[in-house]
Amino acid sequence: MPADAATLFEPQTAQGFRDRWRDVQLRFVDDPRAAVGEAQSLVEEAIEALSTALQAQKSKLGGWQEAGSADTEQLRIAVRGYRDFLDRVLGR
Repeated sequence: MPADAATLFEPQTAQGFRDRWRDVQLRFVDDPRAAVGEAQSLVEEAIEALSTALQAQKSKLGGWQEAGSADTEQLRIAVRGYRDFLDRVLGR
């Protein structure tokens, strides 16, 4: 399995979302309504970042097409890459 298969986000991006989520939780005590609004915004931003990350990773998988006449081994590697990508998307 590729080294980047364990995560869909770069580590610093994921940590940034976790840190911001912690801040939202801490604000809830003082201003629940504002905290919920911030939570909604954070989730929307995370979804956009996830979509961008998935598109970028999908584009990398298409590299076999640029190689022109790929041999069977290149195609096998491409299929394995698609399988690993789908497993990550499905949470396996």
